[in-house]
Amino acid sequence: MGPSDTEPVYAQATAPVQPQSDEDGIMRENDWVIFQMASGKAKLARLALEATIDFGKFGRFKARELVGLPFDMPYEIDNKSHVHPAVRSAILGHSFDVQADKDANNQKIQDNGRSQKLTLEEIERLKEEMIAGHANATEVIGKILENSTSYALKTTFAKEKYVRRKQKKFSRIFHPIRPTARTICHHLSQKVPTKGLELRLDTLTQLLSLSNVRAGSRPLLVDSTAGLVAASLAERMGGHGVIYSIHDTESNTLDCLRYLKWPRNAPDMLCHLKWSFLAETPQTVGEKDFVPRKDFQLSEEAQRLHDQRVAERRARHRVAYQEIVTERRCDALVVASYFDPTMVVERLLPFLAPSSPIVIYSPHKELLTECFTALRASPEVINTQLTESWIREYQVQSGNSAGSHPLMMMSGTGGFLLSGVKVTPSSSAPSTPRTSSP
Repeated sequence: MGPSDTEPVYAQATAPVQPQSDEDGIMRENDWVIFQMASGKAKLARLALEATIDFGKFGRFKARELVGLPFDMPYEIDNKSHVHPAVRSAILGHSFDVQADKDANNQKIQDNGRSQKLTLEEIERLKEEMIAGHANATEVIGKILENSTSYALKTTFAKEKYVRRKQKKFSRIFHPIRPTARTICHHLSQKVPTKGLELRLDTLTQLLSLSNVRAGSRPLLVDSTAGLVAASLAERMGGHGVIYSIHDTESNTLDCLRYLKWPRNAPDMLCHLKWSFLAETPQTVGEKDFVPRKDFQLSEEAQRLHDQRVAERRARHRVAYQEIVTERRCDALVVASYFDPTMVVERLLPFLAPSSPIVIYSPHKELLTECFTALRASPEVINTQLTESWIREYQVQSGNSAGSHPLMMMSGTGGFLLSGVKVTPSSSAPSTPRTSSP
């Protein structure tokens, strides 16, 4: 999976760090990081040594400040654009009194815009002092609370929410989160849901469970989620096995794959194949797709390397042809694409081994309904199910479940999953097609 445990770990933030392990949780040069701000906003950036990570009004710093430091720890940007571990009281709000009287119930609070004694100009001046480094977020929030006449009337739960809201507005604390299938899925669903076909985390976990992909698997994959599903399968397989990614171009756009910290043998897990590959013969595999370039002059060494790469890709495609077409060794079919699912399954079903799971994701039920009907009528597929993923987030007041209620804003749907299992029909099986149960 990675280098040996005997290699040293260097903790200097100003020099390149040699990795001890792919799982040691340390940020390295050129690693991708998901930066989660206290404001709730997040961004994905690469730790190139000379790059600048810009958080807008919250500050900026050089990426090399984080090299050698651990993931998933709170850090704070100071007034000199340096990064240091955040103070615990600034993270959890321990600097503020959030305890309220037992009789507090928010009934006496009037929303008339006159509860804050500080004027708008004074608040803006505090913000400027914080940006200039003459005050920190804790001091600014403390002055706002001291001059609020309604803060003392709030309940403990209301005070906590008020402080948290102010921290989101002023705090310069951030968390560098390690990109994994889980964190990338959450980031895409929150920021650019259409890039991942609106695939939500709870739906992704069901897709992985239904696919039964594990170390040593050989799944067929049709992925239009920018590589989110491919990255999830690869992470689940742990560097063992091969993923046959089928698409209509010479190379598919799988951005999410480059965000992960791969094991050393992981790049060999993914094999890109065109749809035309399935129609080739053993004698013509790779002959058309990988032709040595002769249209421009190369040096002798460059030509040798180019011919070597062509030969390696041809050899790998011959192995893929042997496993997929000749031996039918693929043990799962996973589809998350804008292609017609009925045509995809019809094209790829013959290449699956018996007892192989079939899982198809789509954000729209209508695209899966026709495919569901076709699979129900097929004697080669059993246990066909069409399900919708649904989840609801609640905010819970500690010690009082009566105050719990759903969040005001959340995802409406997590998409739909169509699943089944391929079987080899018995010669004595009835020829009449199965119908869906009422």
